[in-house]
Amino acid sequence: MTSTASVGSGIGDTSKKDYGATVHIGSKLHFRYRQWISTAKEESSNCRELCNLVDTIESLYSEGKLRDCEMFFFTDNIVTDYVYYKGSLSCKVLFDLMLRLRMVQQKGRLLLHVVHMM
Repeated sequence: MTSTASVGSGIGDTSKKDYGATVHIGSKLHFRYRQWISTAKEESSNCRELCNLVDTIESLYSEGKLRDCEMFFFTDNIVTDYVYYKGSLSCKVLFDLMLRLRMVQQKGRLLLHVVHMM
């Protein structure tokens, strides 16, 4: 991280039909709201929660907003927190999502902290 790196924070949540996130980076606020496609609706809530995080990070990265950034992302899903910090999983869907997230982190020099909140 350089001394000019930006700091951001975000929070996301999902339901059976929808998902979204609000992310604050520097002085800007970014909001995402989407509806799940039919196949994603059938996934577990754990998969949908992690997918929301990954989609949000990938989207902001592709828009050039997360390069050299330190991000604190808050979630109410303990599995998302666990998967992020433990890494190894027997669930292929969760493993693949985490792999996508780690790849964005490396490419964008993103320092990400996932924080579980109750």
